[in-house]
Amino acid sequence: MTPRARGARWAVALLALAGVGCPGQPPEVCLVGAPSPTTPPRMFAVDEEAVVPAVATLPVDCGTTSLTPNTLPESVTVTLTDPDNLPVEATVELTPDRTGATVRFTPTRLGRHHAIVAFAPVGSLHQFDVQVAENGRDRPELARLTPGRECLYLDRTRRGTWVCDDVALKATPNTHQDLGAFGESSTKVAGDVVWTVSSEGSVRRYVDAGASGGLTLTGTSPLPPNALSNQEAFARLATEDEYLLLTPRRLYRYTFTPEQGVQAAPSTSWVKEDTGNASQVALRAGATLWLMHSTSTSSPPNLGTHVCPFVLGPSGGYVARPDPGCYDLTGVPLAFEEDVVWTWETQSRGEQMPVHVLYRYVATETGMVRQGIVQFETQLSLYPGSLRYGTTLPLVANPAGQGPFATVRWNPSTQGVTFVLHPKSSSAGIAPRASSHFVWGPSPDNPSELSVYPWPPPP
Repeated sequence: MTPRARGARWAVALLALAGVGCPGQPPEVCLVGAPSPTTPPRMFAVDEEAVVPAVATLPVDCGTTSLTPNTLPESVTVTLTDPDNLPVEATVELTPDRTGATVRFTPTRLGRHHAIVAFAPVGSLHQFDVQVAENGRDRPELARLTPGRECLYLDRTRRGTWVCDDVALKATPNTHQDLGAFGESSTKVAGDVVWTVSSEGSVRRYVDAGASGGLTLTGTSPLPPNALSNQEAFARLATEDEYLLLTPRRLYRYTFTPEQGVQAAPSTSWVKEDTGNASQVALRAGATLWLMHSTSTSSPPNLGTHVCPFVLGPSGGYVARPDPGCYDLTGVPLAFEEDVVWTWETQSRGEQMPVHVLYRYVATETGMVRQGIVQFETQLSLYPGSLRYGTTLPLVANPAGQGPFATVRWNPSTQGVTFVLHPKSSSAGIAPRASSHFVWGPSPDNPSELSVYPWPPPP
């Protein structure tokens, strides 16, 4: 099963708040919703008309599905508010068969809009949220590649060489260079340097030669035996002169100098027990290295993130920093950027459907600072990121992949989190990948090619 298929399988549907019947309903009367072939969309672009269907809850005789004119609504009204709870102009009309209604409005504000649709004399009252996103669907294509693979990891050197998983390629001319890497989860681009772990188990450092050639091998050093016995690296960081590889138990450090080439520094045991399949993330903030992994407890049930600071020690390896020491973040790791981790948790709301919450934590030298929270109260799908392939942003979409995908973006001017729509993909339901620098997915007119777009989108 491919990582995208696993992501789709684990996509979490955030269910809308459905209407309910009136108390004291006679026992011989049942409340049913009119049939709907698809779940209605709940995410739209700013400054474009949003068309939102609402389904009435209708009384019928129990044991039947018969609807009569007396059991159909005769009128409908809508109240719509913006993120500041201010009224928004909207229209609503019954569908021709009177089993539902269509709400129309043109949003001018980003963020959560709340709708209350009231049918009369039957049909009940329905409340739901609509998310309004920045329209990034028409951003220009940055590059079109034919890598011959999915590109779970994608980045570009300063001189313009693209690195897709374990292959380096140039868009013009279309040339490929196999790096012989251990896998896509060991490759890391830093400036004009590309670090990998070879299939033989050694760390390799390449430098981009520019237009005159491909990537030139400048050094290699072996990993300890069984360092990657689980067959996958979990996280890595790199500069042009340092490569860090995080496994379930140990942190490995390699450095480069022109005189000595690639050299291994002392490794570090960063957890007390093997973290196994736990989500793992490494972030750097100045001289501080923040290493984290997901945690779970059964009594009481709780999911979280355990984070610990490390600094470079006198022997050349990283050592734990006692102040502030290790502590826990709310939620489990969902995605991360160069200096940011996004965590995720589900909050119950009594008899209502649960709410999923994203937390944005920024790495600083002194701690992980929470900066930004966004809730999904509408019927959206959340796609957990594949953390081991490099920086990745949270992806959301309308149910069943209808319409464009979107990701979250921190807005420093408003100190808030908003959604940005991604360019359309030719394959419905296939989530694009979004890193700190690029968004990529199958080309709209040729799924065998890869379309790459800038991130964040230009203003």
